[in-house]
Amino acid sequence: MTSDSLLKLSLKQTDPGLWVSRVVLFASINPLQTIREISLHRGLNIIWGVDEEKGDQDLTVVAGHGVGKTSFCRLLRYCLGEPTFGTKSSRERIRSEFAQGYVAAEVHVQGEQWAVARPIGNAKFSYAAQNMAIEKLIDNRPSFESYHKFRDMLEDAMLRDLVRKMVAGSRLAIKWEHLLAWCARDQEARFQSTWQWRSPRSESETPAFEKPKVDGHFVMRAVLGLLAGEEINLSKRLTEVQKEISETGGNIAECQKEPQYWCRRCNKKLKSLLGIDHVEDVHLEQNGLFSLPNRIRIEQERLKKEGDELKDKIITFDEQISDISAEIQAYEKELTVLISFLETTQAGLNELETDFTDTRLEHKELEKFDIEICRYGQVLLKDCHYIRDRLNLISFSEIVDVKHAKEDMTKREKAISQFKDDITQLENEVDKLRQQRQGLLEGRRGLHDRLGLILQQEQEILETLKELQSWTEILNGVRKHANLLDLQDKLNSLNQEKEQVETRLEEMLSSHSEHFEELCRVFDGAVKEALSKDYSGMVTRERGKIMFKITRENSLAGEAIDTLSILLVDMSAIILGICGKGFHPRFLIHDSPREADLGVRVYHSFLWFAANLHSRCGGSDQAPFQYIVTTTTAPPPELQTDEFVKVRLDAHNDAGLLFRKNIGTMSPERMDGNESLF
Repeated sequence: MTSDSLLKLSLKQTDPGLWVSRVVLFASINPLQTIREISLHRGLNIIWGVDEEKGDQDLTVVAGHGVGKTSFCRLLRYCLGEPTFGTKSSRERIRSEFAQGYVAAEVHVQGEQWAVARPIGNAKFSYAAQNMAIEKLIDNRPSFESYHKFRDMLEDAMLRDLVRKMVAGSRLAIKWEHLLAWCARDQEARFQSTWQWRSPRSESETPAFEKPKVDGHFVMRAVLGLLAGEEINLSKRLTEVQKEISETGGNIAECQKEPQYWCRRCNKKLKSLLGIDHVEDVHLEQNGLFSLPNRIRIEQERLKKEGDELKDKIITFDEQISDISAEIQAYEKELTVLISFLETTQAGLNELETDFTDTRLEHKELEKFDIEICRYGQVLLKDCHYIRDRLNLISFSEIVDVKHAKEDMTKREKAISQFKDDITQLENEVDKLRQQRQGLLEGRRGLHDRLGLILQQEQEILETLKELQSWTEILNGVRKHANLLDLQDKLNSLNQEKEQVETRLEEMLSSHSEHFEELCRVFDGAVKEALSKDYSGMVTRERGKIMFKITRENSLAGEAIDTLSILLVDMSAIILGICGKGFHPRFLIHDSPREADLGVRVYHSFLWFAANLHSRCGGSDQAPFQYIVTTTTAPPPELQTDEFVKVRLDAHNDAGLLFRKNIGTMSPERMDGNESLF
């Protein structure tokens, strides 16, 4: 970049926020067996998969492809905290070949050097330590938590200054993995859009956004420093309003379906209540044999007639029940009298039996005196004239009383037997009458139940008719749907609020005019430097998103230029950071952008742009950024130097592969570099 460069720089940063100086692959760390070491510098670093046919006809070798460029990028991302270093199949192949393998890197974060080592084999633990080289880290492995501490430190350092640490309108926190995804796009994503950084095919396990496009733009704006506190609240409210609009729209759609739904339901219910078996609908017309009012009138007359008949039957049942109840009551009174007579007669009989028994007992006691001596007269008691007189008297009375008592007792026993027979007969009659009454009561209850069903059916018919008439009026537009009106009013209010919030957001975006104008200047300058003065870089704002386009004389460029636009957006973020704007770590990896439909002339022009920026910012030792690019296409000859090319990989021999070994055979559909296994 010459002194008359179209892109003016005002360097505010002297160091990259993040950069990597060494990457080492180990087959084992105990004993230490190194596979490959790659030294990196600040500024531009080219990883070149050499594309030379060498005259061979072996189609299993596709020069420049399958040499390990993507694996190198994935391993570097892995050292910087990404959960995986490749797809499941590639990880399994690497583990099977290097069971004790590790990848290590020397990482510089905010001017502090760290060494990190992570397993690519079967080992479980990663390690990290500050202010030491990789070899020393491996010799003096710290605790198992050391890498987690490094990872936490890295996230804090990279995100500490962001105004917003949560994605607007979401509970998702902005994580280091999100920023790393932007700084190191998946090769599988094919540089299709500014916000699409990860592809499911890469199996990177980067936390997904709820709304990828919107949330991706939000993170970019946060990193570029184009957010403000009030804007965040407005963005949150806009998300809420949009959700409410969607829900209200759904409720309106349901309300609009309600009249037809309830008309069909009421129609079906009326057909059931009216006993209509055929399938045609009943109608609300006032005239006609089959009109709904006429059908209802006929059914009401039928129900009324049946109800009156039931009421007459109930009255008859009531009268019969009353007569039987009176008869039962009379019998119960008669029973009460008979039972009273029975009890009185039984008591008299019991008394006679008691007196008769007492006399006989006294006589027996006196007869016992035949052998006893009176202590006063010193004679046998049977010879005592007092005893003889008493015995004679008892014997005479007994003869007389027994005769009368037996006659009386016989009469009473006959009376008691008759009373019992009469009582039994009356009780049987009462039981029969009670059974008859119970039958009548049950019959009356059944009549009452049926009458209740009739009354209920009449009520249901009238209520359903009223409901059908109401929904029919709404369906025909005669009457408004109150709930629908409320929802439509709510939707109108929400749409008005949405417009107001969007307008306010546009105003907030405009309030970043100085910062935004700097972004526009940088992107436009980068486009002109990378292409020519005939091209312009345009940056526009649209509802929270920042749109980038490259134009030429007021017309859009082709697909190759669209890919270049994405590359220059990423480079513009670095340049803004160099100039002290935003919070980008000024660390960037582009994996095989040439393969993403970028023409070779445009690609060379872009590499020259990166190289000029490298030189202008102080070169390998002083550049305040690091840009790593992998390529199959040869760089311009002037850039094929050790200053820029950090490693040359070649598929023609094992020594030229990243792992210096053919890990696995690539299928034809994967020969585009999407999954390097070498």
